[in-house]
Amino acid sequence: MVLKMNETMPLTVFCVLLLGCIGAAGQGQAQFEVASVKASSNPGRALTSTTPVSLTMRNSSLSNCIRWAYGVKDYQISGNASWISVDRYDVSAKTAQAATEAEMKAMLQGLLADRFKLTFHREQKEMQALVVTVGKGGPKFHESTGEGESSLNSSSDVLTGKRAGMAELMTMIEGAVRVPVVDLTGLTGRYDFTIDPRPYLPDGGPGAASQVDRASIVISIFQEELGLKVESKKMPVDVLVIDRAEKPSEN
Repeated sequence: MVLKMNETMPLTVFCVLLLGCIGAAGQGQAQFEVASVKASSNPGRALTSTTPVSLTMRNSSLSNCIRWAYGVKDYQISGNASWISVDRYDVSAKTAQAATEAEMKAMLQGLLADRFKLTFHREQKEMQALVVTVGKGGPKFHESTGEGESSLNSSSDVLTGKRAGMAELMTMIEGAVRVPVVDLTGLTGRYDFTIDPRPYLPDGGPGAASQVDRASIVISIFQEELGLKVESKKMPVDVLVIDRAEKPSEN
């Protein structure tokens, strides 16, 4: 997916989102040729970048590393140690040969087990979730006839989606409300749509909305603008429960 935003994205990210077992490495698992994990002194946001032969994570917490390595969300990580979300690290690693992103993630899993002594188990936990189905009148967007990658573009806080799948719409909802979202629409195509959240936002703009308000705003937008029914329900969610994690030594 290609995401194109203007330079005001940090201020309007909410609008865009609305619009915006054991964890140890197995035997024989591919490993980085060289890797360094150090406490970070970098200010600002966590950044992750890859090339075919390298992985770089800056100002990244252990929980952020786990999210990228295992493809989970914040709410799917459970553990008692607060430092895993607070302490920041710089990770620099290189492979012996070109690797896919999936292979890079598997190598990071091994690195976390080695340097952080990370072990965990998986279980299901009942959580409040948003369940999305198609409304009685059907979806208010159309299947795309164009070719190419999907894209989400914002202009004056209006979001235009081209060739977007339901997974991308669900990600938008999750990013806005930070709770699990379950797609039960049965829609499998690629779609074009436009969302204008401004009529639904409280006075003061995106930043004035509380977490509770965001859920109700999202429900209104997706029902009225897209014809999708969004309900809050208790649902079983897969979670990763950390059994052990240690702060790494400098290396």
